Amino acid sequence: RNSKHEVLNPNGSRFIEMCDNLDIIILNGRFFDDYEGDHIFIGPMGCSVNDLYCTSFDLVSFISSFRVLNEPFSDHQPISLTLSEIVTNDNHLLPLLPQLPWREYDKQFYQDRLEKEINTINSFPSDTHLYADTLTSCINRSWSVPYSPSPSHIKLLQKNPWYNYHCLRARRKSFRLLNLFRKTDSKIVKDAYREANKQFLSICTAQKKEYFSSLCESFNAASDSKQFWNLVNRFRSRKFLCSGNIPMET
Repeated sequence: RNSKHEVLNPNGSRFIEMCDNLDIIILNGRFFDDYEGDHIFIGPMGCSVNDLYCTSFDLVSFISSFRVLNEPFSDHQPISLTLSEIVTNDNHLLPLLPQLPWREYDKQFYQDRLEKEINTINSFPSDTHLYADTLTSCINRSWSVPYSPSPSHIKLLQKNPWYNYHCLRARRKSFRLLNLFRKTDSKIVKDAYREANKQFLSICTAQKKEYFSSLCESFNAASDSKQFWNLVNRFRSRKFLCSGNIPMET
C-alpha cells in the first residue's frame, strides 16, 4: 500500500504481522481516492498515518471508496468510507429528513403554496393511510426555495447560532492551507495551517462565549413568559427518532 509516512517502527511491524496472521487488510493507501496514502494526523510533532482502517478480505469487495477528508476540526483528519451495498436496518428505523434552510419570510410563501396544493384536491381519501400520503405529497410539493441562496449562506444556516462570518472566514483560510499542505507536504505550509486552525478555534470559542453571554442578559431583560420560553428553546437540544413501526392505532 502507498503511504506518505514512510517510517516503520517495531510497533508498526508487529501490527502488520498481526494483520497478516488474522487475514486483515489495511485500507489506507489502497484505493483511488487515497492513492498516495494521505496524512491523517497533522500535529506540532509531525505528520503521520496513524489512524488505520482495517477489515477482513471478505468485505473488501463491498467497499467502493476510501478517502481522507480535509476538515480542520482537530489534529486528526476524518476518514470517509463508502459501501457498495445498501445495508438494511433490522430495527425499521427511518432516518430524519435533511434540515432545510428556512428564513422567516419563507413562511407566507410556503403557506400560500400549501393552500394552493390542498385546493387542487377535490376530496381527501377516507382511508387513513391514503389521507396521510396525500397530505404528505402536498407538503413536499409546497416546499420550494424562491431563490437559490449562496453556498456560504447555507453553511451559516446549518451551523450553530453563534457561528457567524468571522468564524466562516477563519475556517476558509484554515481549509485552504490544509488543502495546500495535502498537495505540497511543505513544513512551512503545515505550520501556517496549524496557526490558522488555532486562530479559527479561538474565534469560534470567543463568538460562542459572546453569544451565550448575550442570552444571559436577555434572560434578565425578559418581561413575560413568551420571551422567557423563546430563550429557553435556544438552549434545548432537539433530537428526534423516526420509527416506521408505530401503528396508526397508537
